[in-house]
Amino acid sequence: MKIKIKITGGKVHGVGYRPWLTDVAVNAGLHGFYAGNRTEGKNSVVIVLAEGDEESLSFFEGQVRANKPLLAEVDSIETEVYTGAVMLLESYAVLNTTAQLNKAILLLSG
Repeated sequence: MKIKIKITGGKVHGVGYRPWLTDVAVNAGLHGFYAGNRTEGKNSVVIVLAEGDEESLSFFEGQVRANKPLLAEVDSIETEVYTGAVMLLESYAVLNTTAQLNKAILLLSG
C-alpha cells in the first residue's frame, strides 16, 4: 500500500521535519519513503510518500498527525492514496543524511 501526505503550515521548512519523518518511518517499519519541501503559492508544504503494509502505514500516519518537530507550525495534514513509485527508505535516509550534513557544514564553517 502507498499513501501521500501533504503537511502545510506556517513553519514546516527548516525545522527538522524531514529527518523527524525519516525516524518515524523507520520506527513504523515502512518499506518505501520520501519527504520533500515544496512551496505552493505562499504556503510551505512537506510532501511525504510512504509505502508499507496497512498496519505500518496506519501507525506512521497516526504519528504524523499526533506529533511534529518541536519548532514546526502545522496548519493542515491531508492524506490520499498514492499509486506512483516510492524510493526505498534506506536510499532516502542516505540522501537525507547527506543533505543535512551539507547544511551543518555551512553553519559550522561560517
